[in-house]
Formats: sequence, C-alpha cells, structure tokens
Amino acid sequence: MMMMVMMMMMMMMMMMMMMMMMMMMMMMMMMIHPPFLIFDLIFRDDYEAWLGLRLGAEYSWLDGTDVDFLNWAYGPPNYDFLTHGVHMYYDELYAETYDYERFSICQIAINKSSFSIIGQPPTCPEPFQPLNDRCIYVNTNELTWIEASLVCGLMCESCTLASVHTQAEMDAIFNMTVAV
Repeated sequence: MMMMVMMMMMMMMMMMMMMMMMMMMMMMMMMIHPPFLIFDLIFRDDYEAWLGLRLGAEYSWLDGTDVDFLNWAYGPPNYDFLTHGVHMYYDELYAETYDYERFSICQIAINKSSFSIIGQPPTCPEPFQPLNDRCIYVNTNELTWIEASLVCGLMCESCTLASVHTQAEMDAIFNMTVAV
C-alpha cells in the first residue's frame, strides 16, 4: 500500500513538473512574440502583404507619390536595398528579400476630378474597393515582390503595388486584408 501511494505521488510530481515546463515555455514565447502574434504563429500569417515602396538611397513609391509616411517596425532598414521589397504586417512596415511570397496590395490611382460626386469615394471596378482617392485590391495569391508588382501592373494601365500615406490608410488596408 505504501508503495502504491509513493508511486502516485511521484506521478503527480512528474505531472506538475511537466505543467511547470509548459508554463515556462509559454512565458518565454510571450517574451519573444507579443500575444497577438502567438495567435498568428499558431493559426495564420496572412496579414503580411507587399506594398509598392522601393528602397534605395531615397525611398520612392511605385505610383510616384511622395513618401510622407513610414512606420518601420524596427527603424529604417540598413542593408542591400536592391534585393529587398517592403511589406506591411499589421500596422508596421518591414523590409524583406524579394523572394518571400506574400499577399499583395494593388491600387488604382483615381484622378480626383473624375469622381462622380465631389467628396464621395471613387467608383472602383471589381474587385477593387475605394480608399480615399484610389481603389485598393487585396491579392490573396502569395507572390514574391517582383511577381506582385508585375501582376498589379497587368491588372490595368495605372495599377501598381499600393502606397500608404497615413496611419489611417494603413489601418484601413490592414482591415481589408483581414476581411479576405
């Protein structure tokens, strides 16, 4: 009888040690990755999408608009600009090598004078959605930056990978990626 009690106590101690180890692993994971990222690491990682920012001595958007907003996750990149494109992940920008495959955000710039009613969002062709003075499309095919740029350019004459000019635009585009 005593032997049985001792075995049960040992089993309980082993189970407690395993639980403590699991808790320590979870705590370490939360230190490395914020809790909202843990969900993505386990379930999905679809929120990364290429944008049309070119890196170099000076940054430039593919659509030719001014680079007036940059929300780098870890500060501006400082490596070989010729092999890196820019993607958004949640509400931050990351530079990544061109060969990673991600969703992409395409846009059509709309001339403000062509809006049917001044002050109203533009009328966008399918599958684009209006956002300020342009139309946005979330391409869920996973492509490299170069492929994404080409695919957007083939959608229409004035289509490019998207530019982002405010935090509100970045948030709106993120919400579009979550909705697909």
